[in-house]
Amino acid sequence: MDAKSAASINNFFAGIRRTKEAVKRLEDIQRIREQIDLAQKINDDIEQARFHLPVAKITSKRYQRHIVEYVDIVTAQYEISAAECFYKDKVIEYTQAYFTLLVYQGAKGKIDEKFKAMSLYERQTSLTHWFVLNTPGFASIYMEWHHTLKTHIHYLAVKYTLGTGKREKNYYGLEELTILIETAMSDIDSVKMMKQSIVLWQMALLTGVRPGSIGPADSEDDYCLRWKDIRMMIGNDGELEVIVLFGRLKGHDDPYQRKKSRTALLYTDGLPVRFTKRKKGVHIIADVTITIPLLAIERGYLKFKNYQEILDYLKNPKSPIELPVNSDLKDHPVFLGGKANNVSDLSDKPMLAKQLHVSMQRVALIAGLGGRPPTLYSFRRETLTHLIREYGEDAAREMAAHKRGGDAIEAYNQGISGLDVSEARLAFGKDQKEDRNLNRRLLTAPYINSYEPGTRNSVEAAAREFVWKDSEYRILEDKLQDYVGVLRNKYDMVISAKTVLDAFTELTVNEKEKLAGLLRERKNLRRRLLKRGRLRYMAEAQDRIKATLTAEERSKRIEKFGRIATVISEVPAIRIEESEIQESSEMRDLRETMEEIDLEERENESNTENDADDILGDEVEGLLEDVYELRTAKNILISLFRPKINSLLKK
Repeated sequence: MDAKSAASINNFFAGIRRTKEAVKRLEDIQRIREQIDLAQKINDDIEQARFHLPVAKITSKRYQRHIVEYVDIVTAQYEISAAECFYKDKVIEYTQAYFTLLVYQGAKGKIDEKFKAMSLYERQTSLTHWFVLNTPGFASIYMEWHHTLKTHIHYLAVKYTLGTGKREKNYYGLEELTILIETAMSDIDSVKMMKQSIVLWQMALLTGVRPGSIGPADSEDDYCLRWKDIRMMIGNDGELEVIVLFGRLKGHDDPYQRKKSRTALLYTDGLPVRFTKRKKGVHIIADVTITIPLLAIERGYLKFKNYQEILDYLKNPKSPIELPVNSDLKDHPVFLGGKANNVSDLSDKPMLAKQLHVSMQRVALIAGLGGRPPTLYSFRRETLTHLIREYGEDAAREMAAHKRGGDAIEAYNQGISGLDVSEARLAFGKDQKEDRNLNRRLLTAPYINSYEPGTRNSVEAAAREFVWKDSEYRILEDKLQDYVGVLRNKYDMVISAKTVLDAFTELTVNEKEKLAGLLRERKNLRRRLLKRGRLRYMAEAQDRIKATLTAEERSKRIEKFGRIATVISEVPAIRIEESEIQESSEMRDLRETMEEIDLEERENESNTENDADDILGDEVEGLLEDVYELRTAKNILISLFRPKINSLLKK
């Protein structure tokens, strides 16, 4: 090998070495840059974490508002900089001055807020967070600061007579839900919004769920209830059951809650809202296992055209357990927000948690339900209060999704408030646990707060009239009076039923028990009917509230909703004439059958015709009232009642 070739080879390998060294230097530079970027990210995360609040967004905004308020007041009073507001040696004095000036300005009307002791305690909690971040060594004076502030707040509450109690809260149960649904079906602007509102209210009362478990808390990208969270399946007894999975306990993003969830089983007749029976009228059942599937059918999630197809599916023994769904729509929100430029239509975005209350408050206003504007928490309070009294705090705590061992559930423990303690103390009575929130609700009723003379009398008169017109109450009253008549004849007494029970020892034990049972049954029924009568009277259209739709428009929209249902227990119009309600096939068959019977009666000129007609009138009237409660009304009527009718005609 000559010298030239050797030099060429050496240069080649030298170039390779230089290339490797250059690559290594580039890798070192890249690694250094990555380390610098990583260090910068760490510093940024540390700095941002200092101001991160592990609370809901609305609470975070309140914390920020309080610290800005504190700095503004202290800097103006002491003429210092913002940084000096956090000096450890002065922070106790500054905080006391901050609270004193707040209360003084509120008492003088200089600021538009009436402070309560609780609002000052909330500010103390907010300031604790900011002082920990911005006051070096705050931990060493925390106990002194906390004790001094607690004593100072108590002093201000006594001197300025600050309110110490919580504001009055409303409780919405089955009666209020009935009024809301009736009003929504007759006065709401959007039929689509009305249908999803009914489902929302039923779900809230059944489960006591928080708004944040249904709709996004602040952003449309946050968690919300979607169709994939609702499973509709065949239960063990062949009936439809609905299982709802709430993936978040609250609406804000919390890594400790992502794996937490709660499941609610909504079963057939779990919350049947049964509206008033009217003679030759409509008996409406709004069952949650009907309204949820109907909403899913309308949205295209369930692969059925109407509810009758679901009933046929349940009867088929070869049907799969879970109802077939459109998987392409599983991520769609269940509850949709309205469009800004079209109140009668819905958008494709989920309804925010704070918007869930809007339609409820609007319908409650139209219905005339008094008190504070209701929210979904109104249903939650009623549900948890009921659970505490029926099943204890542990069951209520599980339903409320509270931490075990915590005392948050105490906010829903109403004790014996609203219970009939006199009947609970009497030997012949039992604690019926009826109308547990009657007193609380009456305090918020509009006629209680009215200064017009005679307003309450008119309400009570209408409620008593409502009771007396109720057929169930009249039947029970007749039954009671008949039994009292038997006792009068037996013991030769001319006295009232209550006197018979209280004053005479001649009655046997069985007679006393039967009479006490009838009295108790009448008392409980009268209580329920009086409350419903008051609510219905107050739900009538008020002079100051104008209906949003004309009667004709309401009828058209509600008739459209009835066509979507197409089920025996459909939800037709409220407060409209019977002729406006679409006649179902079962009712048409029944009517034709009755017409045939009438024709046969006219052809029969026997002397017994009138007697048979009276008997038939009672039988047919009973059938007409019950047909809306029977899902298989057609087959039952043909198989059971037609032979009986024929036999009556032959007599």
